[in-house]
Amino acid sequence: MRPDKTKKGMDKRMKKASADRENERSSDMNSEVESERIESDIDIAEENSSGEKKKASDESRPAYLARLVAVLTVICVVIAVLLASVNALTRDKIAENTVRAKTDSVLSIFTVGNDCELYRTEEDGSEIYIVYKDDGIVGYCAYVSSVGFGGNIDMMVGINSEYATVGVKIVSMSETPGVGSKTDSDDFLSQFKDKLRDAPTKDVDAISGATISSNAIMSGVIKAHAIDVKLDEIAAEKQKTLLLSSDIDQIINDTGNDSADTSADTESVPADTTGAPSADTEPAETSVPETSAPKEAEDIPLREQRRQQSYEYPVLSTEIDPTAQIEIPLAEETAPIESETDEESAE
Repeated sequence: MRPDKTKKGMDKRMKKASADRENERSSDMNSEVESERIESDIDIAEENSSGEKKKASDESRPAYLARLVAVLTVICVVIAVLLASVNALTRDKIAENTVRAKTDSVLSIFTVGNDCELYRTEEDGSEIYIVYKDDGIVGYCAYVSSVGFGGNIDMMVGINSEYATVGVKIVSMSETPGVGSKTDSDDFLSQFKDKLRDAPTKDVDAISGATISSNAIMSGVIKAHAIDVKLDEIAAEKQKTLLLSSDIDQIINDTGNDSADTSADTESVPADTTGAPSADTEPAETSVPETSAPKEAEDIPLREQRRQQSYEYPVLSTEIDPTAQIEIPLAEETAPIESETDEESAE
């Protein structure tokens, strides 16, 4: 019994020793794999660092910088050419629209005027528009700008030949909607009307909550009156007559009287629609064409019937009595024929 136990103990020890050897071998293999992985990671990191160093060295070279500057220059040149082309195509149209907007503003202030002309003062080159009525000058509009709450406020200020404010027209503004934009209303701008040069903003009330915008427009009106415009010298230069307020009122009254006389003359000559012959002319003889036997409306269209007959008769049904067929068109068509003849004889 003892030798068997001894043999079994030896077998266990041998198996344990072989298992230990296997564990050592697998641990050695794992360590080798781990070391290889670490070495590969180190190699990759070294390659990346060397690549970055090479890239940094390449970027620091003058050739790379020159190429980069050249590319950016080409892009900027292309964009500049495109912008210049668009500006060249739209410059005239933009200038035309700007002039049209200013002209409309001028003529909306001076309703009696029928033409205006850009004029720049000799002292400071201020932009004003001389307003004409036929061969006379009725006043001028000054284009001024002032700083409001939301930006610049461009406006036209109309001043007559007696240097009184005729009206103010806002050309462009960017004030707060519903607050500062209320300054572009007739209730506020009408306060400047008939104010003289020495006190152009007298008794003008600012809009509540829009004091900055209101003051900006008042400042613009003061700037317009501060421009030294000598209308008498301009009228002599342009060989025009300087029209005062009394002259303009007389022109308006004469225009109104001429219109009233024209309308009265038109109403005094009523049109002769009764069909009665004129006393100076003899009534024209009218003849009624002979009508043929009625035909069905399906056989002859209405347009063909009107082309064949001298007068426009209504299409008659075959069931209507022949006597009624002749009497109905005579009753309907005789009066218009006589009326047309009377109008031709009156002419």
